[in-house]
Amino acid sequence: PGRSYTGDSQTLMVANDTLILPQSVHNPGGNNAMMAISTKDGSFLWDYVGDELIWNFSPAYPGDETLVVGSGCGTVYRIAFGGKLLWKAGVQSGSPIFCGTGGAALGPNGVIYHEYNTLDDNSLQAALGIIKGNTSGITGHLAAYRLSDGQKLWQKEFGPRYLGMQYPSVGRLGPSGPLAVVVAVGENPGTPVVMEKEERARYLADPEYRKKMGVPTFVNAVVALDAESGDQLWRFEEEPWNHFGAAGDEERVPEFKDSIENPICLPDLQGIPVINSYDGTVYAASAHAGNLTAIRDLNGDGIIQESETKVFSPGIAFLNSPSWAPGMGVVAPCWGPMYVFKS
Repeated sequence: PGRSYTGDSQTLMVANDTLILPQSVHNPGGNNAMMAISTKDGSFLWDYVGDELIWNFSPAYPGDETLVVGSGCGTVYRIAFGGKLLWKAGVQSGSPIFCGTGGAALGPNGVIYHEYNTLDDNSLQAALGIIKGNTSGITGHLAAYRLSDGQKLWQKEFGPRYLGMQYPSVGRLGPSGPLAVVVAVGENPGTPVVMEKEERARYLADPEYRKKMGVPTFVNAVVALDAESGDQLWRFEEEPWNHFGAAGDEERVPEFKDSIENPICLPDLQGIPVINSYDGTVYAASAHAGNLTAIRDLNGDGIIQESETKVFSPGIAFLNSPSWAPGMGVVAPCWGPMYVFKS
């Protein structure tokens, strides 16, 4: 009683005969708790209730019967199996409102990297602005914390409109490259607008018509930072997206009423960036125009030239990252087919 799930893309974690489930405890706005049950017989083991929302629940597991989660509003929690809080660090607003869809990841160097947002007035109105595409008064951050004790090592702000709306990725940019933390920052696409058939066709085809309609423009970037210092290694900026919703969602509007699937994908701005440590390529799966972009700073000058990117464009937004194995890549946008690449 009093427990439920909410509408985010939460995951499950299994470690040492324990299954960790995200939970919403008396909070309809999102998951703010977790429950542990035995994988042997399903019996209840322990739980933990936090004071902020943990969106897209995906805990980091150091391998020592503890786990780390980060809220969208700036707090990082390290929790021992058994439900004991070991440390809590970060902004610690203690506010159970929605600040964004970011979270925390663990690097191989024993550092937690937390991508999150802060709201100027920490209010429900500001939180609703994220959902409506109004990002004024909201600031995106990335902070690094020592796993052992939660000590903050460095912090980065991304400036107006570039929100921390995804979990970061950590890995080496090539065999001899630096250990990097790669983040997706920008604005999540909004909800498609229902239009008559003729108007919708013109809206989709004519950027000037969209401009006259007052359609918002969303920004989207991938930033690689040195994992030890937080210094920027390079930044890739996608073309601004001048649509109400994500590619693929808008084309499906007439199908909403007949769909047995979710009516829309409503993705975050990108999937989690994927780092190929064999050659230093970063793969960014955009939820704006639906581009999968391979990015590599070939000459190491910190500036991503057009010749240092390759794009596969199914024209349908991505909710999640691509998957890679030796000699094979698999990508699946929100709607339509799955694509498999071999080399």
